[in-house]
Amino acid sequence: MVNDDNPSALSSVTASARRCLAAPAFHEVFFDELARRAPGAVALFAGADERILRNFLRNAITLLLMDAAGSPQAASKLDYVRTHHGPDSLNVRPEWFVHWVESLMHSVRGIDPEYSATLEASWRRVIAAGVQKVIP
Repeated sequence: MVNDDNPSALSSVTASARRCLAAPAFHEVFFDELARRAPGAVALFAGADERILRNFLRNAITLLLMDAAGSPQAASKLDYVRTHHGPDSLNVRPEWFVHWVESLMHSVRGIDPEYSATLEASWRRVIAAGVQKVIP
């Protein structure tokens, strides 16, 4: 759960996420940046329909926000995601998660008209624990 000096961090990140996810180019910017940073990670999505990619990104962000809000269901789902991303399944490399976060921040910077360095710091703080939970 987000528990810091700024109780509005989760609220501002949630509002930013809504703005970003509503923008048609958001997922394209994200996946283009991820492909630049971690081509091997993007290979996992080869042949995936655009709708599936949009849903993947939307679901990932929503799950991280739910976890930050303290949702027990999110914690359970993140545990599943960690297992599914592990060496016995998708074999997602741990360093790809750093690239995922950096690609997300790149996308937020480019898409959210209300972006600020403070908002980016809030994003990073809000999603940090959830991201750590899924690293295999």
